[in-house]
Amino acid sequence: MESLSEASATIDEALTVYRTSTSGWENADDYFRTSSTHLPALHKVADPGVQLKAVRPLPSIFTDQYNNIQYRSYMGLFPQVNRAWLTIDSKLFLWAYASAHSQGVTNDFFVFEELSQIIVSVALVPPRPSVFVESVQYLVVVATTVEVTLLGVTFSASGELSLLPTHISIPTDNIMMLKIVATPEGRIFMAGADGALHEFVYDSRSNSNFLDLISGRPTKRARKVVHGTSPLVNMFLPSAFKAFFARSDGIVDLAIEDDALYTLSQNGILSVYDISSGANCVTRVDVKQEAKSVIFSVPSNDREFVSIHAVPSATSNSVQLIVVTSFGERIYYSVYGASSRLDRSMTHPRTKPKTLRYLSFRPSPDKNIKTSRPCIHIAWCENGASVLADLRENEPDRLITVFPDASLTAVGLPNSEVRQAAMKTAEVVFEISLGASDESTPYVSTENAGTPGTNQNGYDRFGNRQRPPKRTFAIAGICPELRSEETNCGEAPSSFWVLTSSSMHLYERIQPINRLRELLSSGGGSHSDIDAFFARYGPAEACSVCLEISLAHPKLSSTAAKVFYTYGNDGQIEKPHRGTAEGRATPSKPRRRTTYKSLGLISDSGDAGFDIGRPSIFSTPLPRFSGAHDGLTWYLAKVLHPLWTNPITTDSDPNAYQHLSAPRELISGVREKLLSVLAFLEKYPPDVMLPEVEKDVSDGAKALELEQEETRAMPKSYPSLFPRRIVQDKVQNLVHKGLYQLRKTGEARRAEAQSIISVQKLISRSIEALALLMILSDHQIHRLSVSMPADSRKLLATMRFCDLVVSSNGRILSSALIEAIFSSYRDGAAAVSTVGRMLQERCPSYFGDADVDLHRGLALLKQAVQSVTNVQYDISCSEQSGRNYDPRLGMTTSESGPSLTWTAALKTAEEAAKIFKMVPDRIFDIPSLCEDFKAVRGVLPFIDVALTIGKSAEAKGNEERARQAYDCVLDVLKLFMSHNVSQREPHQTYGNDVLREAVMRTVLAAKSEVFLHKLYDFLLLSETGKEEIVKLLSPNLERFLEHKQAWDVLWKYCARHERYLEAAGVLLNLCESDTTMGLVDRLNQLSCALHSAKTALSKGDSRANLLLAEITDFMDVAKVQLRVKEELKRHHPPSAKVTAALNELNNGIMDLSALFNKYARPYNLFESCLETFRCGSHRDDAYVRGLWAEIIQREFDVSSTPTAVADRVHKLGREFYHCDFVFPTSFIMEVMEHMAFENRDLAPWSNTQDWVVSTMKSIGIPFCDIIEGYRKMLESSQLTGLSSWSWSDNHAQLYLLRTTERAVSLWNQERKRSKGSQSITTVSESDKVQRTITLCKSKLRALSEPNAPQVMERFEILERQLSDMNT
Repeated sequence: MESLSEASATIDEALTVYRTSTSGWENADDYFRTSSTHLPALHKVADPGVQLKAVRPLPSIFTDQYNNIQYRSYMGLFPQVNRAWLTIDSKLFLWAYASAHSQGVTNDFFVFEELSQIIVSVALVPPRPSVFVESVQYLVVVATTVEVTLLGVTFSASGELSLLPTHISIPTDNIMMLKIVATPEGRIFMAGADGALHEFVYDSRSNSNFLDLISGRPTKRARKVVHGTSPLVNMFLPSAFKAFFARSDGIVDLAIEDDALYTLSQNGILSVYDISSGANCVTRVDVKQEAKSVIFSVPSNDREFVSIHAVPSATSNSVQLIVVTSFGERIYYSVYGASSRLDRSMTHPRTKPKTLRYLSFRPSPDKNIKTSRPCIHIAWCENGASVLADLRENEPDRLITVFPDASLTAVGLPNSEVRQAAMKTAEVVFEISLGASDESTPYVSTENAGTPGTNQNGYDRFGNRQRPPKRTFAIAGICPELRSEETNCGEAPSSFWVLTSSSMHLYERIQPINRLRELLSSGGGSHSDIDAFFARYGPAEACSVCLEISLAHPKLSSTAAKVFYTYGNDGQIEKPHRGTAEGRATPSKPRRRTTYKSLGLISDSGDAGFDIGRPSIFSTPLPRFSGAHDGLTWYLAKVLHPLWTNPITTDSDPNAYQHLSAPRELISGVREKLLSVLAFLEKYPPDVMLPEVEKDVSDGAKALELEQEETRAMPKSYPSLFPRRIVQDKVQNLVHKGLYQLRKTGEARRAEAQSIISVQKLISRSIEALALLMILSDHQIHRLSVSMPADSRKLLATMRFCDLVVSSNGRILSSALIEAIFSSYRDGAAAVSTVGRMLQERCPSYFGDADVDLHRGLALLKQAVQSVTNVQYDISCSEQSGRNYDPRLGMTTSESGPSLTWTAALKTAEEAAKIFKMVPDRIFDIPSLCEDFKAVRGVLPFIDVALTIGKSAEAKGNEERARQAYDCVLDVLKLFMSHNVSQREPHQTYGNDVLREAVMRTVLAAKSEVFLHKLYDFLLLSETGKEEIVKLLSPNLERFLEHKQAWDVLWKYCARHERYLEAAGVLLNLCESDTTMGLVDRLNQLSCALHSAKTALSKGDSRANLLLAEITDFMDVAKVQLRVKEELKRHHPPSAKVTAALNELNNGIMDLSALFNKYARPYNLFESCLETFRCGSHRDDAYVRGLWAEIIQREFDVSSTPTAVADRVHKLGREFYHCDFVFPTSFIMEVMEHMAFENRDLAPWSNTQDWVVSTMKSIGIPFCDIIEGYRKMLESSQLTGLSSWSWSDNHAQLYLLRTTERAVSLWNQERKRSKGSQSITTVSESDKVQRTITLCKSKLRALSEPNAPQVMERFEILERQLSDMNT
């Protein structure tokens, strides 16, 4: 494939040079005149010029008709149909001048006499679509002085032309139509003598306007539109008044190309119209005014503008219009701005015309322009060639022919000039006199013949004198259908017709092949003539002509081959100049060889020396191939250029019907020529025909040894002026220099031989590709493309022929096309046998033995798929009819065949898979193969095949192909990851656990690391896949999970394989680093990490101690953070600030200081503050008491009930009771009692004597601590932390004493219920209670409250009971 790519690059270079040689005329900068004295002699000898190929006199009926002329006669050519036309007054004559026996025979002559007015102009135009019948191929537009009429052109089976009236006409409004042109779509435009552009609009239906209908005038199918005037004038102004709006500057010429229409007026006004929609004038330019500043050969006042010529986009993308003057000068214009100028190599359609910009001009080709000015009156320009008819006084016209010739810039000039003129074009000028061929033929008197508007007095209506007899009336190229198929679309025409007053002249420029064939036919030609020929055209083009002669003329084959190799043997090693960018060596990426010295890019002389003052840059010498090599590639470029870079199909839309872009005849012709080239190279192999350089090198080595012996034998007593050493060095240097040159020539010859071998391979591959296209044409490629997959259709729509031959995509497409051929046959096995044999014979590179095996496997797989399809159809029919259908079996009870059929189909698919594994490199449409295997549930065989394809592609470096194969395997795995088992599908296997395990074993056993990584990536996408990954045991998998940072799977993987310490570490790392994990999920993961660390510790791993402590601390902080988040969300309404804080708290674990200072304290999260102190073991009694006061008060403010306050204290007490610096029991009791006392008059608080005691007891606080708390309240004069209120008030003290009495009573009751228990009461506990009772009694004695005695009495009873218990 690499050699094919190199050969393809060589052909691409040759195509560039070949296309440049046949185009680029707009860049011409010099003339070469064959009669010039300064032209080198080689040009005079080797360039025979233009020859008169045929002269056909006008029919005698033309002479007879001139005797009856009354007013006017005109002549012209219709090259599209090979007809010349003649008008005599109102009669129109057509003559088939291209017929070999055109002497006035009836079939070659036609007369139309149904007109009554004098004809002033005639044109042949294409008809508009869907207006006329199919037999009308053209229309003849005939303009008279009164109306313009359409005549239909039809042809009989023998080719006889007929004109049929269409009855479609428009009035001229007394305006002479001087010229008529039309677009390819049939729009007709006319140049009026009034200076306006007229359009002949016609249709198959009536297009009468409103005024015609109300006036009762007959309906019209055609109308005339005048562009450049008001639409109201065209519609409502009568014809008699339209003349007032006419301009005196009449239009003398029209030209159309693409969406641009050009007009040239008599005064030199050049206009361009955009006719893409309507006809809008884009701009106007005064050419006469511009000519004053750009043309200097003659005074501008004597210059007239003869004609304009539009340039097709296929010819040039820089020049769109050529203006020819009466002196033969050509002025080039562009309709695009300078910024939008397009490269000539671009092939896409041009945009709409925007402006009219002067580009350049070519001076007159007349060598005597300064002494005798020419008078050009007719010009013809096509693809860079020009033929100018020069009017001579009292003499026949002189024809000045100008042909582009790129080869003239590269030969006969010094090397410096060649480099400067590289890629430019010169023009060859020939002069022809019409009198030399007209003397023997009668001519038609032109006394009354002229251009539109002339009269019988010898002067036209503009005052110009009529032109003399024997003048040129028309010049045209040959019919496009008669041109050679080998002609390039941008190549200058080699033949042209000239219509004179007496005859038709066919001139032809003698081609190089004809000239060389004449030389070789005359005994092989003299050496001087052949030398001159090779010097004129260069070795590459001359050798190409030799090759073409050898292939086309068997009698000259050996002679041409001898000349081909003899004169083409000039290959050598070029030495690039040192110190230049071109000369620098690039070892890693070799510089591409330049194969055509005719480009002027390689110097033939000069040595790589040192430049003083500049460092020397050494470079690798470059091989310059011989003329034989370049001539071979030149000819191949000439043969392949219609196909090489063109798409193989017609439509770029993948969904459209695709047809071959080249006709079958062209494909077959190119193939035959390539076969001839291959036969030539086999008959005359280069290694035999070219001299043996290795022998020359050997002879040079022997000469070196001989010289060395002679120098050693020289006498020692040599004169002192010529020391012996100097002579020896001089001799050795001379010998070494010659030997070096021989060696380098040998290297160049070997490189050339390798290149020719690559070219031969490319020729063989191209022949096979053309044969494949012919087979596709026989099988109707438009039908095959419809059945191809979407990717293949897209590839087909964009595939070029060169890519089909060389690229890997071409191989993929050819395989898909061949598969489509086989699929079109009902019996695939038979098709492989018959069509496959033909493919193997004609294109073995595209269909070899491996392809036979491949399509044999495809036929088996297709057979299996068809069997399954039939079974599914039978089951579907049974379900719909309900006949004996058993839903448990998924089939009718009377049918036992489906299961057997499925089994047989699966076995057939397995056989196909075995074949596919033998030819993995030949399978291109892997997705289609996957679908077929899935249709028969052959997932295991397909996975095996796809893994084989991927492994083979990896070995060959085709990553894209391997990726496609592995993606198909993953597509199959998706069915197992998400499929639910259906009870009514017994043959559905994707829910089968056994098959699922087998598939997983197969894919996990793959040896490709690339696939395994893709597999792991795929499994990580689903929970089912993660479960499968955890079951695996592979160091590669562990490294992969670490690389992907899939910590949630990695810890399960470690835990699954009893590596608990690693699992705990992964979880801890996951909680610390994962910023996307929520806080709750983080706590869950920490819990799992804690469990794993504990498990590792229980397994005896001492390393788990440190990790366990770290996880515990981290988890405690996470719990505090969760509490902060929840309390913030509970106590603060949603806002932007709160939302941002919640998001921050949810994204990561913070430290305790940040939680307290940033969130808990600023947002008054009292409970979170307590939790922060507890977790951080921080003690601040005053701050903690304030927090509890705020907590209780906030709960009271929210609910105002003792129950809610008790619940909140109970909940928090259960958490913080065991941490005394966070849960101050006595203070909390005091705050609660104070709240109860203050709200005792409220209904919910009327009976709250026991609620503090019961709350404390529910928390788990012992009675002795509760009673101790009350004692501290009695001893203090004011509420701790609340300086604004104290218990010193009598009512408050009595309330507190009653509450204390109630607490002691409850303690006493509990003690009685637990009597007999040894641990119920201790001495210290009794002492605390006794001290409390004593303190209460002393307080009661000091009170003067009425209820104080009752409370005193109860305390005394409790004191006696306590005393009895202690005794």
